[in-house]
Amino acid sequence: MAKFTNPIEINAAGKKVVFDGVDFTENARITVVNASAVEIRNCRVYGVKADGNNKYWLNIKGDITTKLTVERNFFGNNTSIYNLMELTCKLMDGSSISSNYFVDGACTHNTIGMYGADNGATINVNKNLFETSKEGGFRAGMKGAAECTIYVNNNKINAKSATGSEDWEGILCIQPYGKVTTDMSNITVRLNHNEIPTEQKVYGYSGKNDMPLTEESRPVVFIDGKEVDYPIYH
Repeated sequence: MAKFTNPIEINAAGKKVVFDGVDFTENARITVVNASAVEIRNCRVYGVKADGNNKYWLNIKGDITTKLTVERNFFGNNTSIYNLMELTCKLMDGSSISSNYFVDGACTHNTIGMYGADNGATINVNKNLFETSKEGGFRAGMKGAAECTIYVNNNKINAKSATGSEDWEGILCIQPYGKVTTDMSNITVRLNHNEIPTEQKVYGYSGKNDMPLTEESRPVVFIDGKEVDYPIYH
């Protein structure tokens, strides 16, 4: 199996970039400046180290429009990585982060930070296995006033995190991207058939530097076909 150990920068406007069946370790952090599509399949990510301000394994920068596929990968211990995936791009319709395995030490914060979507996009986060529900699994915080649908189906979390706070348990944290987010009410999240060891599956959060997340500005969430209320913490 091929192994990457050095930083990787992708600047490939109009091109599709594919990683299939390789290892990422040591300093193999991926930064995407431009690409029409990025596919990462059947790979292993372990022992990746942060470097200064570069504390993400996959960082898709700016507001580029990209179709992202991250499927059938193993994410091992990366104890100095903050968020595994920092996605400030506009995710295109059909983007998928699915059928992956995340160990408890895959990162120190969110496995996925999702901050943008092309208007009308459908994004899939399906069939992943998380060893724990550390920091709410992943975060959705689309910039602007995005209109999109996020499917969160058939995921499994094996155990509660060790944080000791039920407030931060679940599979999804909905948090604005600072004040750059202006409205999240046109986002629909549909969760179906997820196995989670806590009653709380979804929660919202907005801090003093975020757009205030309210019942009027928050996404609509359905769990197993039923629209649900969910807490918003501040």
